[in-house]
Amino acid sequence: MKLQSSLLLTFFIFLSVAFASTNYKSKDKEGIQITTICKIGETAIANANDSRYTGLREPNAIITAKGTLVVVFGPHDIDAKNDRAHQDILCRTSSDNGKTWNDTYRIMDKGMESILPTALIYDEEKDKILLLVNVIFNAPERNDPLGKNTPCEHFVLSSTDEGKTWSEPKAILKNEPGITVFGGGNGIQLKSGKHKGRLLVPGGIGPNGANQGIFISDNHGDSWSFVARENMKGNTEATCSEIENGEIIFSWRKQKSSFSPTISFSSNGGQTISESEATLPDVWAGCNNSLLSINYHGKSAILYSGPLGPVNATKYELEQNAKDVKSGTADFYTTARSNGGAFISFDKGKNWNGKCIAKGWSFGYNVCVQFPDGDIGVIFEGIPPDTKNVKNKGWDKKKLGIYLAKFSPKILL
Repeated sequence: MKLQSSLLLTFFIFLSVAFASTNYKSKDKEGIQITTICKIGETAIANANDSRYTGLREPNAIITAKGTLVVVFGPHDIDAKNDRAHQDILCRTSSDNGKTWNDTYRIMDKGMESILPTALIYDEEKDKILLLVNVIFNAPERNDPLGKNTPCEHFVLSSTDEGKTWSEPKAILKNEPGITVFGGGNGIQLKSGKHKGRLLVPGGIGPNGANQGIFISDNHGDSWSFVARENMKGNTEATCSEIENGEIIFSWRKQKSSFSPTISFSSNGGQTISESEATLPDVWAGCNNSLLSINYHGKSAILYSGPLGPVNATKYELEQNAKDVKSGTADFYTTARSNGGAFISFDKGKNWNGKCIAKGWSFGYNVCVQFPDGDIGVIFEGIPPDTKNVKNKGWDKKKLGIYLAKFSPKILL
């Protein structure tokens, strides 16, 4: 099915030069500041009728060379019967480290179909932002769950003006008809080594139990190929970051929801990947979490963010000082996707320091960035702790908004 350009905002001109203020604002004694990026009913959408939308999910984020934070995420149609139907794509940007924000606007609408999963990549060599999207023809009205009868389509969009306007979508991966899971969150461009300049997004082909692998482009996003991870099947949502000498660290979401995510490595640009090893026993691995390489006072470090769940959020504070972090277990009273945590490692994930950065919040899919001033930003789908009438033991998808937790990495030490 051909994407109708009438439903796609190709070149959007901002209706107002004024910045919109955030709605939720909090800052604790350690300097962790949480603010709203977008919440349906509170944040205006410049070119769409937000009365058709409910909760927001699956944020992607990158920071450009000019310091612009670009965040892309998906609103669900209020009448959608699941979270694989009726999802559009919205974008919001900030040029001052998340203090103020430009208008939220829609960059892609496919009617009753769903545009997900998605991933942002910043091509620093071309100063260009790329957005990979998968269109699922699986609205319940079609009686076609997960696109089994109608193949998915895959596209790349680009922006060369800090996310203000976006190109028409270009079809890619035409020989991969199944659900293509890009990330989500963000992909990377390799900055060193033999494959310098390569664009790379971890993910997979197919839903749960399918082929894990890497999407690669060596021509700045014009074409893409998929390299399957040998003998590895499971959940295809993933995150990655480049560490030293072109080596890449990966983390795939666990197929069966549990604590303790895994990490693996590649030293040849993603062509082969090491066996997975467990890490961070108190982090919920049944969620698409985030990895980021950062600079801390001239030292290279890795940041990991994910939910701790209700038990570990309290336990971690008590046991951190005693250096006695034990493996957690699921809590049956409240969703495990709660109480966001952030962790830092200086030895490739062998040892971590960290803390709860979003205490009391529902905290799901997330992505990390490092601002030009050195601060960390964790962009996440969540529900504030003071929200009333939250259903589903805290994971009420209709109440999810997109939020920014900003803090100095020193608090993790």
